[in-house]
Order: sequence, then C-alpha cells, then structure tokens
Amino acid sequence: MIVTTADVRDTKVDLELTRLREQHRDLVIELWGRQQLSDMLFALPDLVRRFFGEDTMRVFCRPLPDQEAQSESSGATGGRVLENYLAQLGSYLSEGLHELVALTLEDQDGSERLSSTELTAWLRPGRHVQVAGSSGTGKSHTLAHAALGLAQAGWLPILLRAGVYGGRLEDSLDESVAPFTPQTADSLVRAARLEMLPVVLLVDAINECPVRFQDRLTQQVSSWCLRTEATVVSSSHEFVHVPVVIGGARLRTVDPEPQQRAALLRSYGVRPEDERSVEDECEAFSTVFELSLAAQLTQRLPANAGRAALMDAYIGERLQQASQPTALRQVLHHWAMLMDERLTGWLPLAEAQRSAAQLLIALGAAVGVVDEALRSPVVQVRHQRVEFPHEWYAQLLAAEALVWSCAGGTELAGELRRPHRRELAVWAVPLHSDPEVVRGLLQGLSDKDVSSRRCEGGWGRWPTRWLWQRPAAVWRRLSSRWPSARSRAPRI
Repeated sequence: MIVTTADVRDTKVDLELTRLREQHRDLVIELWGRQQLSDMLFALPDLVRRFFGEDTMRVFCRPLPDQEAQSESSGATGGRVLENYLAQLGSYLSEGLHELVALTLEDQDGSERLSSTELTAWLRPGRHVQVAGSSGTGKSHTLAHAALGLAQAGWLPILLRAGVYGGRLEDSLDESVAPFTPQTADSLVRAARLEMLPVVLLVDAINECPVRFQDRLTQQVSSWCLRTEATVVSSSHEFVHVPVVIGGARLRTVDPEPQQRAALLRSYGVRPEDERSVEDECEAFSTVFELSLAAQLTQRLPANAGRAALMDAYIGERLQQASQPTALRQVLHHWAMLMDERLTGWLPLAEAQRSAAQLLIALGAAVGVVDEALRSPVVQVRHQRVEFPHEWYAQLLAAEALVWSCAGGTELAGELRRPHRRELAVWAVPLHSDPEVVRGLLQGLSDKDVSSRRCEGGWGRWPTRWLWQRPAAVWRRLSSRWPSARSRAPRI
C-alpha cells in the first residue's frame, strides 16, 4: 500500500500505478491519497479526537452515534421512511422493466455457474460481487432486477449509476435516492440499521465513470461500505481493481445458449411457429441487447444486417413519427458528439436544449424539434440530465454524425484514429455502401482500430463477405496496413 498526504489528482502517480498493475498482476497495489485518508477518517471520530483533538473531530467527522439516535427520534420513524422509499423505488424499477430471462453468469475461473435469476437469492450480507461483460450482455438489466428482488427480500438497495459520479460519493448517493425519498442516503442507512435490514449498494457500469474518477470512486465506495457495513454489487466491461475491503466474487456474463436465445426471443413476442425464421434472421447477433432489438424488428431488418444496421433500423423506427425526422436525427447527432468530445455519457438538460435550439435555427428547422427529441424513446431525461438509454445509441449516432460530416474515407479514418474514437470504427464502416470507400477507410485504420473479431461480430455479413470476395491483390494491400487480415485472406 502506498500512502501519501498529497492530492493524487494533481499528480500522475495514478497513471503510473495503472501501468504497474498491468505489469504486476499478481500484486495488489492500493493508493491512499489525501481524499482516501479523509474518507476513512471521516467515519472514525475516536481516532480523529485522539490525534487532532475534540474540536477538530466535531468539525471534521459525522455525528457520534448518540447524536445520530437523537436525530432519528425526530420526524418520521425509520420504518416508515424505509417503507416509503422501497415502495417508490420498486414502482420506478418495475415500470417498463422487461422480464428477466435466465442467463448464465460464470465465475472468473470457470469453476462455478449461476443463473442471473438466482443472483438475488445467492447474495448474502458481506458477499461482494463484480459482474463483468462486454456491452449489451445484460449487466444493467440484471442489476435492476437484483435491486428490485433485494428490496422485496428485505434489503435496503441503493442503485448508483457510475456515469453520474462527480467526485463525491455522498452527493451521488443522495442524488440516487432523491426521486424516491426526501431523506439522504445516510439517513436511509441509519433507518435500515434500526430495522435490522442489510444494505446493498449496486454500482452500475463503472466503465462509464470518467477515467479520472474511477479509482476515487472505488476507494470511496470501499470507505462508505466499511462504515455502513454495506454489501457491494458492481458491473463493468472488465473486472475492476478494488480495495480488499470490497473484494469478492467475480462473475462474467456468458453469451446465451440456443435454449436461452429462444426464451429471450419468446419474451419479446416472437411466436413459437416463427422462432426458426427469426433465429435465422438473428444469426449474426450474440448479445442479449442485440437479440432484444432484433426480436422487435422481425421481417424488417435489412438483409445481412450487423449490429450497426440493427441499431440504425431500430432508431429509425422510433423516430419515424417525428414531424421532421432528419432534423431530429441531427439533434441526436449533436448531443452524441458533445458527449463524445467530453468523454461523458450525459449533458445538462439546459445546455442540451439551448445548443439544440441553436443548431435548428442554423438549419432553418423548427425549434419545436428539441421537445420532440427530448420525448423520443431513444433519449432519457432524469435528474436534469439528457442521456441515451444505452451506450450503443451514443456510439452509433456519433459514428453516423462523423460519416455525414466527413468528405470521404480518408477524412473519416483520420477522425476514427483519435484515441477516444477507436470504438466508433465498428459502427462507422458498415454505414458506407460503396466498397471503394470501405476499402479506403480500412486502409486508413490501424489493426488496433478494427480487428477481425469486430469485423465478424459487429459489421454483419456484407463488409466481411465483400472483403472475402476481393482479389488477392486487394488483401495484400490491406495486409500491409492491417496485419490481422493476413490470417483471414481467402485462398484464391
């Protein structure tokens, strides 16, 4: 453990530690800076009193237990507070939440398998767990159902979306519970203690938390859980390095098996007699999110559709009733590009409205399109923030905005080579229908930007099939710029 009284945000030590952790995966390296020390001492008034004196303790620390008890005795009882919170939270989570189809979660070493429907019953106080998986594999959906199930099973769940964390955990927790209670998160926890309810903090999508805040988030979650004796359930694209205090089980999502795929399609209204034809149409899709969208677009997907075509078709159907669909789509492009430039997943509502109105005025379109955009199914407005329901919406719309604005494949490749846009290549390439533009685009991208795995899983069959049908000379030219193509070249 490395301890310093410096504010590590003002140094590059956190970046160096990230590099060292990658090099020495067998070592657990923790960094405690000024903020982490403050978070820990915040909950230890006796220790602060001993070393810094009574006055400092009373200013710096939270109220002592007897003061907390006095505070709780006034106003609503703890039981009533919890009852109201759980009722409001349950109503919110249940609204529009699709049923949970049993999918597989696998232990990191593959020694244990667990159904996603069993996660609530499997969890125990103090059994911390991380759920990891690529985008679209159902992590957020599973956590939402877990929060609902735990509330019904006698837990106090607090669901925190990591993307809105801004540096202070208490503020983010208070914001998370604000729609369901006038109390603070700590007040709910104190009430749960009085009622002997276990507390669980569900931290969804740590990968969406700004990179500069991720270590700080895990440190503050660790300190908060140590103080409140809460259990942590988190999700992210990959397993996250966390302090030992909240280390625990590591479960990874598994692509649905044939029976699970069929159950998922049926849950979205596919009739048994149509299952075979729909499954053939969905052959290119492997994730839960892709299958859920494809099931709602049966017989309306483009031939050989991949992920980008699927998202494009789904968004197009959701916007087709708009008064000016193209102008509305440009507003969505604008918001997606602002999020892309700021490396964030949301915009302040007031800024989103203002900037969209300015765009529409410049385009000569009706300003009322802003309100249509905010009401559209592909946008969510909550806590005075504008965001997309899933990161794939933002990625597809940002990639499409670049395709619309760039003059050709070379310019587009230059935009996609920017480090924070490399994930957009898998969306941008299939949006072009001209093979020569696709070839120029691929030649302008490096192997790091576009991998053969992404080609097979994200593009659909058209670009892959076109590449395989080109003469060997084309493959040789691509291979000089795209090394992984060498192993994929067809025999001619």
